[in-house]
Amino acid sequence: MASDGAARPTDRAIQSLSRLLDGYFRDPSTGEVVLYEQPNGKIKAVGMLLGTAGVLRRARIVKPGYPIDVFAHRAAMAMLLWWSIGELRNGTTKYRKTIGAVTLIGALSRTVQAEHARATFGTYEGSPRAAQ
Repeated sequence: MASDGAARPTDRAIQSLSRLLDGYFRDPSTGEVVLYEQPNGKIKAVGMLLGTAGVLRRARIVKPGYPIDVFAHRAAMAMLLWWSIGELRNGTTKYRKTIGAVTLIGALSRTVQAEHARATFGTYEGSPRAAQ
């Protein structure tokens, strides 16, 4: 074994990956690694809206496509879009900004698909069951 002080290529690769991941998860203002933060009010509102819509559907109080169901889903998507844009603008780490970007793409995609289904099939969900 050579002990001339030169690092092996695998050691350099591991160190580079370590620095990359450290920079991705570390909050530059505090120096702490941030993997999880408490959900804020916007995310809690999304959960409440989608949860309420799901409970009302399962209890057969509302059917997919009813105005209250459509409102709950649209309001939840609006809150999710608002949250994701906030994460992109104000996220403390690259990790949080990435979560915001992925969520923004998913929420926009879901919103466009739902509106397309409503326009094509006449229902919010676009399923034959929703039309019943």
